[in-house]
Amino acid sequence: MSSNQPLIEELSRIECIADYSCHTAAVRRDSESEGLPDGATIDADGRLWSALWNGACIVRLLPNGQIDKGISLPTRKISSLTFGGEQYGDNYITTAGGNTKHEDGALAGALFRRKTEARGRPEFFSRVRAPSVASNGIGNCFQRKDK
Repeated sequence: MSSNQPLIEELSRIECIADYSCHTAAVRRDSESEGLPDGATIDADGRLWSALWNGACIVRLLPNGQIDKGISLPTRKISSLTFGGEQYGDNYITTAGGNTKHEDGALAGALFRRKTEARGRPEFFSRVRAPSVASNGIGNCFQRKDK
């Protein structure tokens, strides 16, 4: 398989698709009852980590698409995760459902931090520039034409 061909693997009912020429990846679950991929991040070793909405866990995937690890959480609606802390050695995991704790668990809507043996890397910051703001506080792209 050449390095720029898509890789498709079916592992633990997760389909991983990765185009290594662009260094991108996507994860899909084939059953909504097991959770759907939501927020994701990449660690320093190039492994994809994904939150599973309604899945009560996060998963770590190797660059070849194999599931390396699953980490359970005490609430179902896992929305995203990132690395932070000293040397990016902590996972910060966001959840939803704070207004439905009776359905989603007492810790629904909480922010979790967990130490991990994996290390993250700094997030990419885009260079997108917002429109300049006029002295009246309205961005140039929103100014009325009749002025």
